[in-house]
Amino acid sequence: YGWISYSAVNSSITNTSGAGVGYILNVSATDPYKLGDVDNSGSVTTSDARMVLRFASRLDTPTAQQYVLADADGDAQVKSGDARAILQYASGAISKLPLYN
Repeated sequence: YGWISYSAVNSSITNTSGAGVGYILNVSATDPYKLGDVDNSGSVTTSDARMVLRFASRLDTPTAQQYVLADADGDAQVKSGDARAILQYASGAISKLPLYN
């Protein structure tokens, strides 16, 4: 299905401190996509689980982005287990998806 492409982000260092030998940089980034949020609604819901189950059953074909977001366990496959995990996460039965365990 391919890879998701991201836009490049430019940054600059405005202040440094230290002995000049090396620096520690704390970097954080915000990913616009959330694992399990297959419909890109901003949250993981039972609708996402339904979509993943349809992908796993080959009733629908995911886009490359949807494929990556649907793979809740990170095994590079979209299966019914991913749909189950997303449903459990959406309903509050689990606190994080298997990829993050």
